[in-house]
Amino acid sequence: MLNDPALTSFLPAKRSSPDELEESVALMKANGAMTQLLQSMPDFVMLLDENRQVVFANAAMENALGTGLTGQRLGDVLSCRHATETAGGCGTAPSCRHCGAAQAILGSQQGRSMTEECRITAEKDEHEEALDLRVWTNQVNVEGRAFTLLSSRDIADEKRKAFLERIFLHDLMNTATALRGATAMMNGEAPDEHEETAQRIGSLSSRIIDEINSQRQLIAAESNELVAKPESLRSMDVLSSIHDASLNAELLNGRLIRIAEDAADVGFESDPSLLGRVVGNMTKNAIEATPPGQTVTLGCRLEDGKVAFWVNNPSHMPEKVRLQIFNRSFSTKGAGRGLGTYSMKYLTEKYLEGDISFTSTQDGGTTFVARYPLAMTVGAAQASRPQPGAKLPTVVVADDEPVLRKVLTAFLRRAGVKVLAEVEDGSEAIAACRQHRPDVLLIDANMPVMSGEDALTIIRAELPSVTSFLLTGEVDAGTIERALAAGARGYVAKGTPVPKIVESVIGQWQALMSR
Repeated sequence: MLNDPALTSFLPAKRSSPDELEESVALMKANGAMTQLLQSMPDFVMLLDENRQVVFANAAMENALGTGLTGQRLGDVLSCRHATETAGGCGTAPSCRHCGAAQAILGSQQGRSMTEECRITAEKDEHEEALDLRVWTNQVNVEGRAFTLLSSRDIADEKRKAFLERIFLHDLMNTATALRGATAMMNGEAPDEHEETAQRIGSLSSRIIDEINSQRQLIAAESNELVAKPESLRSMDVLSSIHDASLNAELLNGRLIRIAEDAADVGFESDPSLLGRVVGNMTKNAIEATPPGQTVTLGCRLEDGKVAFWVNNPSHMPEKVRLQIFNRSFSTKGAGRGLGTYSMKYLTEKYLEGDISFTSTQDGGTTFVARYPLAMTVGAAQASRPQPGAKLPTVVVADDEPVLRKVLTAFLRRAGVKVLAEVEDGSEAIAACRQHRPDVLLIDANMPVMSGEDALTIIRAELPSVTSFLLTGEVDAGTIERALAAGARGYVAKGTPVPKIVESVIGQWQALMSR
C-alpha cells in the first residue's frame, strides 16, 4: 500500500520492513569508528536509510528526544504537524515540497551535500512549538550501501537576533530619525504650523511604541511569561480602532480600506492589546498584499457561538505561500520578516483561546478569519475607569525619565489630581511618601539608586495607607508577581497612552476604595 504513488505529494511513501531496518542498524553497529565519531558530535546527528528512516541517532539526539528513534523519519522524531497529514507520513504532504529538511535529504540521496534552513511547527502535548533548524546532509557509503548523514542545529536564537538587528532595530532607527527630524522642524515653524507637526510627532512616537510592544509581547509569549488581561469589548469598537489606525497615507499608498456594511457589533471578552495585535497584523498584511487602487475590507460576524473577525484583500495567495504562511520566520517580504502571521496564530491559539484560518481563491481574493469565544475561561475584568463625581486621589510620581515624569504629572493635574511630588528614584519615593502621605504612589519598576520593587517593600511596611501602582515596561508574569509580592495593588504598562495610564490609575484606586 505504501508503494502507491497516490499517497505522496513529494517524496516516496515507501517504508523499510522491520528486517531491513534491523539489517541497517546492525551494519551501523558493526562500523565502530563511524559511530564513535558521530557520538562525539554535540549537534543532533542521525543516519537515514534509503527510505529516510533513522538507523542511527547519536547521544545528543537521544538525550534530548529519547531513545527508540529507529525507523522514524525526521518529521516523526520532531513531531512535525505535517508528518501525520497523509497516510504516507513525513515527506509526503504538499507542505513537504517546501521543507528545507526534505529538500536536503533528497539532495543527499542524489549525491549532493546540502545545507538548508527548516521551519517546523511541532505538535507536543496539545500545544504547538515553532522550531527553526539548520540542516546539513551528505551521502555516506557503508559497505557499498548509501545512507544519508543528517546533522541539525536549533537556530531560533540566531534567527531572533538577526531579526532584531536587521529589521526591528532598522525600522526603529528609521522612525526615531524621522521623529527627531519632525521635532527639529518645530524650531523653524510659526505657532500655527505646530499642530500638524505635533500630530506627525505623535504618529511617529506611536509607531516606535508599537514596534517595541510587538517584540516584547512575542518574546514574553514564547517564554510563557505573557499575561492575558481580558476586558469587556465590542467588536465594532475593535474594527473602528484598526480601521482608523490604518488610515495612513504612507501605509495605504493608494489603496483603500473599509468596514463591511454587514459587520456585526458583538459584545465579548478578550485581551484588547493582544486582540488588536492580531487583527492589526491581519489588516496590515492585507494592505501590503493589495494592489494600488483596490480595497481591503474588515468585518465581524457571529459564527458558531464565537465572534469572528475577518479581513479580505483581493489578491490570490500562491501555493508556496499558502503552505508556509504560519511558519515562524517565513515571509514573502524577505529574510527575517516572518513574525507577523506566525504571531497572529500563536497569540490567538495560545493566549486568546481562539483559532485562525484563511482561504484564498482567484475570484474571492484572500480572507483571514480569527475566531474567539464570547467569554474567556481566564475570566474577564472590567476596564477601570474614573467614576464621575467620585473622590480623586493625591499622588506621588516616581520615574527616572524626566520627560515621562513631567508628562505624567501634567496629565494627572489635567484630570484634577493633586500631584504632591515628582521624584526620580526609589529612595526619594520613600521620602516623599513619608513626608506627604499620598493616597497613591505611581512608581517606575526600574530606577537607579533603588528600584521601584525595593521601594514598594519598604512603603508597604511603613505606610500601608499608600496605594502603590507599578509603572513597568516589562509586563510579564515574573515582573507582575514580584510587584504584587512587594506591595503593589496593580500595575500599568509603559507604552500605554499617558491619558489611559492616568485613567487606569484613578479608576483602579477608586475601585479599591469602594470595596
